[in-house]
Amino acid sequence: MNLNFDSNEELVKLPTVKKRSIPFESVSDYLFDNGVSSASIETLSTEIDELVRIAKWYQKFNNPSEFETVAYLAVSLLRALGWTPQKMAIEWNKVDIALFSNLPRKDDNLSVAVEAKKKGNSCLTAISQAQRYAEGKQKCMRPIVTDGLRYGIYLKNDESFYLYAYFNITDLKESYPIYDCHGVKEALRAMTPEWMNDA
Repeated sequence: MNLNFDSNEELVKLPTVKKRSIPFESVSDYLFDNGVSSASIETLSTEIDELVRIAKWYQKFNNPSEFETVAYLAVSLLRALGWTPQKMAIEWNKVDIALFSNLPRKDDNLSVAVEAKKKGNSCLTAISQAQRYAEGKQKCMRPIVTDGLRYGIYLKNDESFYLYAYFNITDLKESYPIYDCHGVKEALRAMTPEWMNDA
């Protein structure tokens, strides 16, 4: 094999791969531009840092159980996004985390059904279970699936649900072409209590 080349020849420049990860500052600007308060964004920033720290610790040892996923990861993020304990129920009518638009906690007020899986399991496979919880609930239009670090936010379109946005808190991305959906900005906004489907 002859590896000789003329040093005067210009080398072909390969295209650079665009880095798809984005800094949280970009996410916070988007959230602020869409009406999220500075205080909520600061809380969210701190909480995501803590969740990433916990996730790295779990990766060094054993993955948490589904109950730990809910308690230490998902609930913490939802609280940082503005959900209050009064409007959150754990293990409500078999729903891992039920989020209510109004009180009292009843089917008519169920806004979001969150289905949690043990960290490390594919969270997107849990959509059929989350859909079952949302069926027949007029206001439950955005089931969420999670393993505590990755979140898939689905929206109702006619009679079916589609993946609207997805994100992984350890690697924030603008979009997910492989899933044909939005990324972290739209996902976090869609997870807030105030969000209305304007997509």
